[in-house]
Amino acid sequence: MTSICAWIIWLAASALLRAMAPEPVDVGDRRQLLLDGALFERADRVSFRVHAPEPREVAVRCDRPWERKVLHYSSVVYDQGRYRMWYRVDEGDPRVDAPTDRTWTCYAESRDGIAWEKPDLGLVSHGGSTRNNIVLEHENYWNASILVDPSQPAGAAERYKMIQLYYNREDKREQIHGFVSPDGFRWRPVDSNPFLSDGPFDSHNTLLWDDARRRYVIYMRGVDRSTNFGAIALMWRGGCIIRSRFLGKIKEAYDKNPRLTNLLVDAFFSKLLNDYQSSWRRAVVRAIEAGVPTPAFSTALSF
Repeated sequence: MTSICAWIIWLAASALLRAMAPEPVDVGDRRQLLLDGALFERADRVSFRVHAPEPREVAVRCDRPWERKVLHYSSVVYDQGRYRMWYRVDEGDPRVDAPTDRTWTCYAESRDGIAWEKPDLGLVSHGGSTRNNIVLEHENYWNASILVDPSQPAGAAERYKMIQLYYNREDKREQIHGFVSPDGFRWRPVDSNPFLSDGPFDSHNTLLWDDARRRYVIYMRGVDRSTNFGAIALMWRGGCIIRSRFLGKIKEAYDKNPRLTNLLVDAFFSKLLNDYQSSWRRAVVRAIEAGVPTPAFSTALSF
C-alpha cells in the first residue's frame, strides 16, 4: 500500500513539474546573443565573461581638411561585398566649439573592415572642389544612422534608409527625421517627417530593421520626465558640499523649459561656457604641466 501511494505521489509530482516547465523557445536558424541565461534550461561548467578589447590599427583617420576637428558617430553596413561606413566629421578649431563650425556626413568603404578608402564622390563642394568623400552638408542635421532595407532590391528608390537628429538652434527643438536613397549617396526626406518629436535625441539615435517583428525600430536615449531637475538643484543650496550661485540659474533654466535636455543648450550656460572655455582649457593645460591631477575639470571639458 505504501509503495502504491509513493508511486501515485511521484506521478503527480512529475506531472506538476512538466506543467510548470517553461515551453522551449523557438529560435529557428536565427543567431542569438547569449547575454544572459534566458535561453538555457541548465548550464554546467560554463560562465559569462566579458573579454577585454585588444587595441589594433587605426581604421579611419582625420586626414582631410574637412575632418580637421573630430570624427565620430558612424554607421557601418555590409552591402554588395563590401563594408560601407557613413560617419560624422566636424570642421573647425579643435580647441573650442564655435557657431562657425561646420558638420558633414562623409563616406568610406572597405573590403575587409580594416583598410578603408575614402572615394571622391563629387557630390558636395568644399573649398571650390567636389573631389571629396562628403555625402551631406548639415546646418541643422546631425548623427546619421543608416541601414540597407532587406525588403528592397538593389537600385530601388528607397533601398537605403536614414534617420538624423534635427535641431533648431533658435527654439532648441529636437526631432528625428527620415530620409531614403537608391544608392546611399543621394538622399531625399520622406513625406512623414518628423518621425519623432518627443526627445531628447542628443545621442546617436540608431535605426534598425527588426526581422522578427517585421518593422523598423529606432533606439534612442530615454529620460524620466517625472524628475524635477530644478527642484533637485535647489536641494543643494543649504548643504555644506555644494554652495554654487549657479544652482538658482539651474532652477531658472528648468522653469523656462521643463523639457530641457541639457544645460549646455540653455542660453545662460551656453554663453557662459563660450565666454570662459578658453580660460578653462588653459587652466587644465597648466595643471597637466605642473603634474596636478584635475580629472573632474578635464573630463567635464572633454564632454
